[in-house]
Amino acid sequence: MNKYAGIAPLAQLLLAGCTGVNIPDNLVTGPPLGKETAKGAPNRALLQKCPRLEAAYWQIKGVNQTLTNASVREEARLPAIFAQDPVVSKMVIAAREALSEGKAHPAAISRSDMKKTARMLQQNFGVACLNSVASRNVSTRSADENKTAFVIAQAYLYKYFVDPNGFIDRAGTKYVAPEFSGTVANPEITAAVGILLEAVYDSLLDTPVWVDDKGNAVTKTESTPTALALKYASPETLKDGAGHIDQDKLNVMNFLAGMAGTQSKTVAGMAFRWIGKVNIGFAVEGGLSFGDNQTLAQILDTTFQTSAQRLTMEALIPIFRRIDGTRGSYSLKPADSEDGVAREALFLMGKLPR
Repeated sequence: MNKYAGIAPLAQLLLAGCTGVNIPDNLVTGPPLGKETAKGAPNRALLQKCPRLEAAYWQIKGVNQTLTNASVREEARLPAIFAQDPVVSKMVIAAREALSEGKAHPAAISRSDMKKTARMLQQNFGVACLNSVASRNVSTRSADENKTAFVIAQAYLYKYFVDPNGFIDRAGTKYVAPEFSGTVANPEITAAVGILLEAVYDSLLDTPVWVDDKGNAVTKTESTPTALALKYASPETLKDGAGHIDQDKLNVMNFLAGMAGTQSKTVAGMAFRWIGKVNIGFAVEGGLSFGDNQTLAQILDTTFQTSAQRLTMEALIPIFRRIDGTRGSYSLKPADSEDGVAREALFLMGKLPR
């Protein structure tokens, strides 16, 4: 039996809501990464730790804030198609609020939102577009194509739709779309939304990919994540001691992030399925087609699962960096001895009694 079974995640899970259904607060125990200095003002602590996320938050809000030079470089800003997209923008806002406040507010995703996001994907990253990019037969259509998030999304979705080697996520799971037959089916849409969010988070956060002392990615399949292979994420070698992440710490972090994703996905999907028993189908132009509520629930599952996993990992990193020692012997600094989250982390690693 898994020794971690039944243990609640340490970090904030995203809240999920959809089509009039608001889901109450889920598991919350993680401290905020940066406290607000003043209402309506940039979060200075988060601006230091996650400057691009903070900049994207205010960009989506439509508020012209004075931020650091690094966070307002034009190529680092979100593409307009992402900042205006309902699913992407709501997830970015939820991410910023969860990391800055230690809690999240309801993020409502509707059928209409998912339809708009699917259309945006097709228009900008459809198979025809990606093939044209690969053959260099397309010219720049807008300033969006020069933005980092657009470039990463294009590269990731090309790997998924076109490259036979597929897209590999940070856990080492490979995603390869079946041969294109003229219409992108429901499973491909679901995967594409998850990959799009991975690209957005990789453009806004500096979450590393952990590697061993030989430089090989440490994943459940031993495969190298696409983010690392394409240099959209930096490697960090597993090491003992405070300020570092070792294998024991990484094992617990991966478990907690996975649990957060599973629980968030389950809660979101169940809420959507309980909206009504009547299947409401609709189609999106341009070769994308949706089926019934089951399909929409799967897309919602993926949206919240991807976000919860990435944000839980981001929130856990500073907690586990504070834990000192080597594998088999860990301790907290005196200043952290009363920190319930850090103590819980040690318990999960089997290094502290209840």
